[in-house]
Amino acid sequence: AIITSSIYIINACLKETPKLEVHLSTQLSTINSLSCKFFQEIGVKRVVLGREVSLNEMSLIKKNSNISLEAFIHGGMCTSISGKCMLSNHMVNRDANRGGCAHSCRWNYDLYEDNNKINKKH
Repeated sequence: AIITSSIYIINACLKETPKLEVHLSTQLSTINSLSCKFFQEIGVKRVVLGREVSLNEMSLIKKNSNISLEAFIHGGMCTSISGKCMLSNHMVNRDANRGGCAHSCRWNYDLYEDNNKINKKH
């Protein structure tokens, strides 16, 4: 199968290689059954759900759609939206979309306004 987050690539693959299954990448952040139904209708065989989907939500998606589902159960759990991270790549040249996530979103940061550090209030 090919795994993609591009509707253009989905359509091209279905047209040019109809025997090759198309799977939807977690990078498209598919998080509900309506989206799963849409992708199934255009020919996608499996959806890799967004990492932010809870176990209960996965159960509802499965109950309300009829497509093969996949979910990450290991590795970093993105604190943002699945597959959209550019922070790791920008800050430490480690591409999160290629398995090199530095979990930059979880680092401690200081907040500044007009070059003045804003103190944390507890």
